[in-house]
Amino acid sequence: MSDESEALFDKADTLDEIRDKANKNSNLEMKLRNCIKDSMSKVDSLLTRNDTTQAQLTRHNELVSFMKTYCHERAYSFQIKKCQDVSCNICTPIRLPQTVFDSLHFLPDPVPALDNPDHYTSFQAVYGKQTSEEFRPSLQLNQANAEPAPKSVFASGKIRDYIMCCDCGKWHYVYSDKALSQDEIQDFKQSLYTYDYSCGAPLFPDNHYLAELLFVCVKISCDTPMEILYYSSQKSENSDICYHCGTDSDFIDPPVKMVIGPKRPRFCGPTP
Repeated sequence: MSDESEALFDKADTLDEIRDKANKNSNLEMKLRNCIKDSMSKVDSLLTRNDTTQAQLTRHNELVSFMKTYCHERAYSFQIKKCQDVSCNICTPIRLPQTVFDSLHFLPDPVPALDNPDHYTSFQAVYGKQTSEEFRPSLQLNQANAEPAPKSVFASGKIRDYIMCCDCGKWHYVYSDKALSQDEIQDFKQSLYTYDYSCGAPLFPDNHYLAELLFVCVKISCDTPMEILYYSSQKSENSDICYHCGTDSDFIDPPVKMVIGPKRPRFCGPTP
């Protein structure tokens, strides 16, 4: 890219500003496209602008190697640093003084302070050290709210049975990735007589072999509504029960926005 074009883009601080300048100047847009294409070809000659999905990108071995060698990827940042390998055909020589370049490191992740876990260690204390996203607040929140089961198992096509909470009387679906064998069905039925199930609890003790095979949504409590999948399921044995309390009488019509499948949620009182 020419010095003139570089100067124009140098005044753009965000991707939106870069895109806006390119849209207003077709010549500038073409120079930007060519510049990006040249950089892409250095990283992976087979990479195209149409390769945009994770599945497509992971098939480009040279790109994957580049990411591992030069890049630092996080949920909210993406950083690249030159390698200084004289045989590298991607990185150009550094322009900073060597001492300054050597002092530059990837931005660290948040790390709780050892003496006060409610606060983070200072930037100066962790800069230049190896850190991970383990303590990223949004990651910890997702982990806290995650079900202790494969996410893909919670689908209507993987519903194998029902179980009722002994405290509130609400029904829960029992999920499994695969159809159960006769022995597994028998063992599951036997466990229903052995254990009283309550909302928020796993189906089995950790040492039960079915604990790795059958799952319920443990994030549903006696105070939360029924699983919405109960009403979208095609199972003919689903009876009409209240979305909030699980009773089977004195229904009122649900809001239109709640009609989601072959069986609409039912309510025995005012909806929230």
